[in-house]
Amino acid sequence: MTVHRPIDETFSADPQTERRADAFSERVGAGTGGLIDEAKTMAIGLAEREKRRLADNIALRARAIRQAAQPFRVTDPVLAEGIESVAETLDATADHIGLEDMDDLVEEVSDVVRRQPVLVIGAAALLGLAAGRFLRAAFDDPETPRRPAKASATTPPPPPGGYADWDDEGTLP
Repeated sequence: MTVHRPIDETFSADPQTERRADAFSERVGAGTGGLIDEAKTMAIGLAEREKRRLADNIALRARAIRQAAQPFRVTDPVLAEGIESVAETLDATADHIGLEDMDDLVEEVSDVVRRQPVLVIGAAALLGLAAGRFLRAAFDDPETPRRPAKASATTPPPPPGGYADWDDEGTLP
């Protein structure tokens, strides 16, 4: 029959060994804390650099949008004003991102997500759809023929040769 003793009794050591083990544990803990602090500092530095890059990128887009509005100033001043308003909003966003502390930005985003989760999920879905369409267009091979959409009441009839070459999967044989 096995007798189970408390761990303290099973692994008891002399006081000197216990002191050395405690000292070793403290040194390891201090070393780990230093590594964690160093990793945090590196992560914060990287996040700040990326934040500045994002702000610069947004400001660059705002300048490009302003330039795109120039031709409309004479032909359609209302449209030019709307485009300029978008550029101003982007500039304000770039300034806000560039000047705010990273912790404050994270807190602001967290607050928006907490207050308006449906809005955030909807925006994420729209961004995902837009990114998918962009990637599809970017990698689309113009040489590959597309399968036409299903016919509806407003769809014109098929071409004279029809779509005989298409199989049920939408690909050419």
